[in-house]
Amino acid sequence: MSQQHDPPSSTLSTLQLSDPQGNGTARARAAAGAGVGAAPSSSSPSSLSAAQHLETGADTIPERHATILYATETGTSLSLSETLYAQLQRKRFDSLTLCSLDDYDPLSLAGESLVVFVVSVTGQGEFPTAARSFWRFLLRSDLAHDALDHLSFAAFGCGDSSYPRFNWPVRMLRRRLAALGADELVEHGEGDEQHYLGMEGTFLPWLETLWSKLDEVLPLPPGVKEVPEDELLPPRIGIRFLEDSTTAVTTDGPNGAAPTRASSADEGSSPPQPLPPPPPGMTWARLTRNERMTDPSHFQDVRLLTFTSASPSTPLEYEAGDVLHLLPSNPADDVARLLTRLGWSDVADTPLELVASNPSQSLPASLHSLGGSTATTLRALLTHHLDPFSVPRRSFFDFIRRFSPPGGLEREKLDEFVSPGEGADEMYEYAQRVRRTMAEVLYEFKSVEVEPRWVMELFPLMRQRAFSIASSPQTTPGEVTLAVALVSYKTRLHDMRWGVCSRYLSTLATPTTLPVRISRGTFRLPPSLDAPLLLIGPGTGVAPLRSLLHSRIHQAYLAAAQGGGADVHDGQASRAKPAGECLLVTGCRFRKKDWLFGDEWQSLDAISSLSSPGANGQGSAMARSSSTSPPPSLTERLSHARLALSVEVAASRDQEDKVYVQHMVARHSARIWDMVARRGGYVYISGSSGKMPEQVRDAFEGVCREHGGMDDDQARRFVDALEMRGRWQEECWS
Repeated sequence: MSQQHDPPSSTLSTLQLSDPQGNGTARARAAAGAGVGAAPSSSSPSSLSAAQHLETGADTIPERHATILYATETGTSLSLSETLYAQLQRKRFDSLTLCSLDDYDPLSLAGESLVVFVVSVTGQGEFPTAARSFWRFLLRSDLAHDALDHLSFAAFGCGDSSYPRFNWPVRMLRRRLAALGADELVEHGEGDEQHYLGMEGTFLPWLETLWSKLDEVLPLPPGVKEVPEDELLPPRIGIRFLEDSTTAVTTDGPNGAAPTRASSADEGSSPPQPLPPPPPGMTWARLTRNERMTDPSHFQDVRLLTFTSASPSTPLEYEAGDVLHLLPSNPADDVARLLTRLGWSDVADTPLELVASNPSQSLPASLHSLGGSTATTLRALLTHHLDPFSVPRRSFFDFIRRFSPPGGLEREKLDEFVSPGEGADEMYEYAQRVRRTMAEVLYEFKSVEVEPRWVMELFPLMRQRAFSIASSPQTTPGEVTLAVALVSYKTRLHDMRWGVCSRYLSTLATPTTLPVRISRGTFRLPPSLDAPLLLIGPGTGVAPLRSLLHSRIHQAYLAAAQGGGADVHDGQASRAKPAGECLLVTGCRFRKKDWLFGDEWQSLDAISSLSSPGANGQGSAMARSSSTSPPPSLTERLSHARLALSVEVAASRDQEDKVYVQHMVARHSARIWDMVARRGGYVYISGSSGKMPEQVRDAFEGVCREHGGMDDDQARRFVDALEMRGRWQEECWS
């Protein structure tokens, strides 16, 4: 994985405003001895912030430049930023910059006058990876309090109110920018994925507020009007067909390779071909296992997926608690049908290249391989790079309506969908509520005719999907295991609804080579082996907890072996200090149908119950075994470790009264209070971000009241303190 680095410290405190070209592009240079955020010259209107221009009453029309900086995990912030970019084009800004924060040099803030931030949230209210280097720069203690007093900004956050730290990054960002002297044009916006219209339900009203302010501080020149809404803007990323080109064509998948089933030598196949470079930031892996974990009669199909490296030179390296990202592809038959509907079949396999309309703008990172000397095709774009089979946002309807003839019934309906009020509600009922896809919308609105050059504007980019790793590098080195619930369900539409990645995974044969990426997850084990662990995870939430537990068993096994040394008295190894006990609380509907890893949990629980910690004196003997011996199994490690481990399962439908994981917390309240409050234990909660995390927190606060003598406020503050110290960790998803 590539690492991000701060700019050299020698330049961080030597910012000087500079725009020697006079073209409005963000520029900064180091100037020895210059103070951070030197004041702009009063004789240069272009160097004034938008707010300063209004306050000073300058009669010179300022150059209207804006920079849009986004940080995204799932593509939402990028999508909203592209909407913002298009609207600023309609407002005829002189120049625009759209850039991910991980590609932006923070020193360039010295040359900016107006920046709009669109920032998502990840983990427990943390900045996404793309924003962390930029955020560390802003937190530097040597930045002057007026370092950004030349800058006007606006900020919008993309969050989910089902999480405790809803939109914390945008709140922290706007406070820090203001502390450095920047002027906030409008109150920051907080998008909520729980809104019935999705993120756009709060983004669009916030945009109207921003436009009103920008029209006030950066008005259009006299006699100039905005680009009409019905007029098409040029595509930000266009295509150029290369019918007579000899350029190498990428037709199979990201960077020229698709997931392909490997053939064995005894089938008479040719020797395997070397893999091309993987997509940016990813590596090639081999899927060696794709099996259903749940009973065939159970409604939910949960898959056990196992990956190994596809190349010995690039092993899959990770830590317990990390996350694996997959990049799905679309089914060939669905892509062929969509090409026919759009009328693109005749040119579907014609080589083409992607071209950015603004020479100063680079292609998104996931498309870098398709620029320059590498060509692709429409079929490859729709199969591997674009996402036409997901549920549309309002911006999709706003775009396609311009390709339906005015005056027709379909155009009228599309115009209604993008109108505030009842129109938005109708769009929600038609698309979001029933999970209708963009392709299905195009099948129904037959009057919409789009030329191929608009393909990159028509559909969003395919985004990577992240899954918590369920294995440990210590117990299964070089191998990554996932437990993935496939998303499929019925709505009032005739066809079954499928998640894009779920459908992709459901059809993958083994072995298959495909690109993956591993990133740091939310969970990390305590630095001390003494700390007890309380792990709570219903359903697939047990996956990252399994990773932590496997690593803890291995750590305890090594500690017992090292502590035992070579001396054995009365058949027992000399006693090492026991590891902190572990209590795993899992949840399912039925033990026999959907208790994930149930057989493993029963085996581990039985071993821990039969042998007291350290009673078996074979730990050091096993540790001294020959290096050629196979590594001990997980159960063998536990049987020789000084570790008390117990597993509880809340099988909600196995009895008349439903039992959930929060009930198990209350049932074991005395033990949990002792583990966490008295012995410094850590709490890990994983699973759906619906009501479960809040209900577990409420149950734990009840433990504090019962055994700690606390009132409601004290119990809440106790849990908050655990969280601040990293002893209460949550990894939940919607």
